[in-house]
Amino acid sequence: MKYIVDDKNLDAATFIAFANQIWQGSYNVEKTQDALSKTGCGQQIFKTCKR
Repeated sequence: MKYIVDDKNLDAATFIAFANQIWQGSYNVEKTQDALSKTGCGQQIFKTCKR
């Protein structure tokens, strides 16, 4: 996965697949998509999107 600052085309499924390679977990797709639309900060997304 290539990191692009403020990537408006990044979808939750792609982000979760990447995240699970580093931080194994169960992530909520809808919450992740919502967080991606609001922030570029990955750490905040993980806090928000864990089920």
